[in-house]
Amino acid sequence: AVVTAPVGVQWVGPESFSVNVRGHRVPVSGASYPGIHGATSSELLVGAVASSMLYCVEVHLGAKGINPQGLSANCEFEVSREAPLRIETIAINLMLPEVTADIAEQCEQAARGSVVHAALAGGPEVLVSVNSRGQTAEESEQSVGAARVLNGVMRD
Repeated sequence: AVVTAPVGVQWVGPESFSVNVRGHRVPVSGASYPGIHGATSSELLVGAVASSMLYCVEVHLGAKGINPQGLSANCEFEVSREAPLRIETIAINLMLPEVTADIAEQCEQAARGSVVHAALAGGPEVLVSVNSRGQTAEESEQSVGAARVLNGVMRD
């Protein structure tokens, strides 16, 4: 596996968080209603899937010598109405520059090969540990180990 930059998330106020990646700060909201600023985590997840797909399509178009100008995606998603709440469906409509039907099909295959799409399709291992600010580094590492054990029994 390739190790990537750490992603940090901090509470900044009621239903407001900041995702911090390599010096970039993205405001995230816990809910989507008037007065709350920032995209919800669900909206960011959908955006991450689409942007990962578009990156793969851009690379494919570049390899074919095609200018990606106009490349975009329109996305919609549905959330379950009953517990456990989860995203049930993500619909992504990729908008390509003018290309042949063959190139469009190749772009669809490239999009389906994106890292984020593959992670969702394959069900990534999600390890969760809960640590108190007063815990030692050793206690924190034990929590991660316990999360690895529990992951085989419970998935969130």
